[in-house]
Amino acid sequence: RLVVLGKLVATIAHKIGTPLTAISGHLQLLLEDPQLPSEVNQRIQIIFRQTHRLNTVMQDLLNFVRTPTLELEPVSIPQCLEHTLQLFLPIFDKQSILLHTDYQASLPLACADSLQLQDAVNNLIDNAIDAMPHGGQLKVSARPQDRQDSLVHEPGICIEIHDTGIGIPPDCLETIFQTFFTTKNIGEGTGLGLAIASEIVQQHQGKLSVESAEGQGTTFFLWLPVWSEKT
Repeated sequence: RLVVLGKLVATIAHKIGTPLTAISGHLQLLLEDPQLPSEVNQRIQIIFRQTHRLNTVMQDLLNFVRTPTLELEPVSIPQCLEHTLQLFLPIFDKQSILLHTDYQASLPLACADSLQLQDAVNNLIDNAIDAMPHGGQLKVSARPQDRQDSLVHEPGICIEIHDTGIGIPPDCLETIFQTFFTTKNIGEGTGLGLAIASEIVQQHQGKLSVESAEGQGTTFFLWLPVWSEKT
């Protein structure tokens, strides 16, 4: 049933995604017309944003049904995080979010697929941004940390993503990584972002956890093993 569901979702996403891409392209051309009346321009911008949201939902569904094939390599975590954060700088400015980064010196290289890891971090940062609709502070840090829940000594790296947003209700903390679970309003989230991030981290033999307090913010902890020639 899961295989059939995956094929069905992929087919629907493709059939819907293709016309959505065409619609987005034509809307973009209309928005570039200098003679377009202001009122019409505003209405087209609304349609364009909603089209972009639909594209995001389709991509989330595709990412969820695909089991990622990892290409593990030695990855510089600070470099990976900086590449990811660059994508969000315009959003941080627009939403008055102050970014802080703190990467401990001489961090070892992580054993990771850099593109998949960036996807996971993207979803965590998206979640942090949504939690701070009126602005706030986002701190992204990385430090060496041995795995805490293993009897075998295993060196690793812990990435922390902390926001000063609205926080997560205590009764939701144990379910936020479940598929389709979301605390957002209808139309604002698919409930797949954190599930996808969790799946990617598990594929890396890593661990993803969260601590939060309502009104005080949320911290996600993403642990990854370090690279070794034996990997």
